[in-house]
Amino acid sequence: MNHSKKLIATAAVAGVLAAGTLAYADNLQSYEGALPIQQASELALNIVPGTIIEAELEREDGVLIWEVEVVNGENQTVELMLDAMSGELLGQEIDDDDHHRKLKG
Repeated sequence: MNHSKKLIATAAVAGVLAAGTLAYADNLQSYEGALPIQQASELALNIVPGTIIEAELEREDGVLIWEVEVVNGENQTVELMLDAMSGELLGQEIDDDDHHRKLKG
């Protein structure tokens, strides 16, 4: 992945979704029509139930993408790549002891 145009937006959202409170950069809430972090987080948790530990809005190859990391019920970290405009799942990987396994998506 091309991370050269990473936007300045990292929101640590661990455990706060259930409480209904999220930390995010106000200027990215509607950046170029991107989904707000709350909606991206909810979409990610619908795909992989668990606890969100990080969400980043990035530009990769000219496309805005939400990268959301979720710790699932098996204590694995799953990184989901969501189209920031539509919410479509573009891909997911499991971070498994310093190895990345791509999953269907």
